[in-house]
Amino acid sequence: MSEARLRTTDLRSDLAIAIRLHESFLGNQRHQLEDKHLDLTLVAAGLNRKSGELSQSEKVRLLGITGAILDLLAGQCGELRSSVEKGVSNG
Repeated sequence: MSEARLRTTDLRSDLAIAIRLHESFLGNQRHQLEDKHLDLTLVAAGLNRKSGELSQSEKVRLLGITGAILDLLAGQCGELRSSVEKGVSNG
């Protein structure tokens, strides 16, 4: 649980920085990322509870939320890389 808290805090911080730094490139995706940042805040709040207070179903739910966030980030990263590669090959 302590590692999950640390990684969630790191991801939350990195996501906030990335949104601010790359805001002009994100377009409509910015709102999705801001929503996911809020989700990470809720996950962190859940993880900051004592481990005995989290039921197995809550742990699974928090893991699912985090997985969905990582899937979204991976997809957007792939889209950005693809558009950059297309621009390089066309240039």
